[in-house]
Amino acid sequence: MRTPLFLILSASWVIAQPKPPALLEDALRKLPGLRVLEASLVNLPGGGTIDDLKLDGFWPPWVVADLDRDGLPDVVAAVAKRTPDGVRYGVVAIHAQTPTQLHWVVRLDTKPINGV
Repeated sequence: MRTPLFLILSASWVIAQPKPPALLEDALRKLPGLRVLEASLVNLPGGGTIDDLKLDGFWPPWVVADLDRDGLPDVVAAVAKRTPDGVRYGVVAIHAQTPTQLHWVVRLDTKPINGV
């Protein structure tokens, strides 16, 4: 009985998690350890939650928009990397015209970033 319940709960969790854009996933594959900001790494002051970020429009931790006005959808995202010294946070942009180039908007730092 535990297995079916676990599978249902797992499936519900996966469905509830938005999938990052392919442009973002492809760019992050080239940088070991760097990943899209996960809910478990969010550090909101005053006991805020992911639901609060959603209500304010800051979650999911990426935005798809035409950043360089070329008519193609680009991506900007909050990212995180676990290191021996703790978690480091940053913001990256990936342009559709140059998907192999990752542009740092905010370089990795220890100061938490909770969304874009």
